[in-house]
Amino acid sequence: MIARIVEEHLGEDIRKLKIRILSGLVLVKLFVVGILWLKPLFHLLMILVAIGMLTEWYNMTHSSSLHSLLGLIIIPVPISLLILLSTDDTKNWLIMLYFGIIWSADGFAMIGGKVFKGLKLAPKISPRKTWSGLISGVLASSLVAVLISLSPNFQIESYYFSNKVYLFLFGCVMALIGQLSDLFISYFKRKFKVKDSGHLIPGHGGVLDRFDSIILTAPLLFLINLYL
Repeated sequence: MIARIVEEHLGEDIRKLKIRILSGLVLVKLFVVGILWLKPLFHLLMILVAIGMLTEWYNMTHSSSLHSLLGLIIIPVPISLLILLSTDDTKNWLIMLYFGIIWSADGFAMIGGKVFKGLKLAPKISPRKTWSGLISGVLASSLVAVLISLSPNFQIESYYFSNKVYLFLFGCVMALIGQLSDLFISYFKRKFKVKDSGHLIPGHGGVLDRFDSIILTAPLLFLINLYL
């Protein structure tokens, strides 16, 4: 009896994981094509992301006009900066690197947290996040950044992005800020008693759930690009 229940529970988890991976692969393919080869597609995707995030933010915070207005700053600004950055064709691989880092950080943080468990990162804000997940996400996404740089066509006009040590450190910083951005949105979801911002993306929840990392990381990326 117990064995059957465990098997059914694991089967459900595996099914959800498969859906998450499948929908994630579709998103990744669309963004890779848009970033590297079809810029209008990338711009369209980012506009759709902005609409989805704003809609879910309003649905979550409509009881507070002040918080609803906050969404008109923290969502359009990073989206606009990414679109602006993408208008320069020499920044294609920088944007590709950016999305590779923040998405890897999110995915590996979830896997690391489930495998290693351990101390909670911020139990009052996001009970499922752990320190082991944070460390796993940061290290794995930094390695992903280095792997992306090994692509034959990889080219960024900066010494710091061609140097693997600096690139690894860049990955660490972006991944950490990405997780902080995730916690920032989790705070509001906790405040308004919302588990997922929506259900538009199978296995991932809402658009805000999937793209919350860009809120703090996109402005940072833009500033780093200006500096370098």
